[in-house]
Amino acid sequence: MPNKKVIKEEKPKETKKVEDERPSIVKDTEGRIIDKEGNIIG
Repeated sequence: MPNKKVIKEEKPKETKKVEDERPSIVKDTEGRIIDKEGNIIG
């Protein structure tokens, strides 16, 4: 039982890390597409 609890706690942490590394593409007010690092894609 304790082992199951540990796995449950680690899973959300990993999911959060994947979301952090995944570049979130945002559209600028002028219509430019900018990724998480601030690079203009289009």
